[in-house]
Amino acid sequence: MNGRTVQIGWTPPVLSEWYSQMEAAAFRRMGEYEDAYGVRWKWERASPTGNFNAVEQQVQTVQSWVQRKFDVVLICTGANFATMQGVYSKALAAGTKIYQFNQPVEIYPVEQLQAISSIGYDNRWQSGYLCGKYIAEKLGGKGKILEITGPPGSDWSAARQIGFKKALSEHPGLTVAGTANGGYLRQQGLSATQDLLTREPDIQAIWGENEDMALGASQALDARGIKQWDGKTGVVVVGADGLVSGMQSIRNGKLTASIDVGSVDRPSRSSTPCSTTRSSARPSARSSMCRPGWSTRATWTTPRPTCSGRSGTPASTEEAAAPSVTGAVRMSSSPSVPRALLDDR
Repeated sequence: MNGRTVQIGWTPPVLSEWYSQMEAAAFRRMGEYEDAYGVRWKWERASPTGNFNAVEQQVQTVQSWVQRKFDVVLICTGANFATMQGVYSKALAAGTKIYQFNQPVEIYPVEQLQAISSIGYDNRWQSGYLCGKYIAEKLGGKGKILEITGPPGSDWSAARQIGFKKALSEHPGLTVAGTANGGYLRQQGLSATQDLLTREPDIQAIWGENEDMALGASQALDARGIKQWDGKTGVVVVGADGLVSGMQSIRNGKLTASIDVGSVDRPSRSSTPCSTTRSSARPSARSSMCRPGWSTRATWTTPRPTCSGRSGTPASTEEAAAPSVTGAVRMSSSPSVPRALLDDR
């Protein structure tokens, strides 16, 4: 690798704080490899304009990079799964390696995946389920919840709903009072929550499928003068991602909790989980890009979340198939702990 230049294309579904954190983490890791192995990098970013559903531009972007003989494409997309597998297959045949990140591949048969690797976590049990379980614990298993979801037809939403509904089924005293599309964007999350609160002002919790929407929901509560959770009373607001702004919001009492899935490159710890099948981009002693689960085309494994109060018996064959990894996703009272459900109240 000494002296070689690797051409990389990076295409997230939108430009946002979440994907900027990932990109910054990639740059830090690339710097380490450049120092250690002499490899050099050419990085090109392209994101579709509009929202998570503006997928045609991403398909065209990948096809353009393949024609230009890029070595690697890193992609997160809201496009149709089957369509993208066809795009990836042609890219691989042309010599461009495809790596997916933050994709809910757990809801599809692993043999259908055409990317070299898919780096992510299990949206069912390590996001949706944990959020539902957390809300249940805070509310004592009783209360009305507003859901702020992703766009209709979103695979992320479908996966997270599986886990969230499973958590609610374990606590029949919890009910969903209203659901609205927040588009995975903060402003849309704010608008969606405002509309729901007009119809359902007497609620005890809000679940934002991602953190931007949860932060938008928090703004909507403040605008209506509704008290947020202080540890004993108020509305519980939970999201998922692990944004730097979200962690600060937790400290400021403007977000109750979030699932941190490790987008920020931080010092690794002995409890940081990765599956046993990894690419050569292995986490170093100084920092880790590895997320709660790491999957490859040949062997896909995702650690099952460990969460206080959860039954030791898996609820489904899919859940049973996921190996248990202690500390994969854990409760924490410190926002600085990687890959944790954050809550400092």
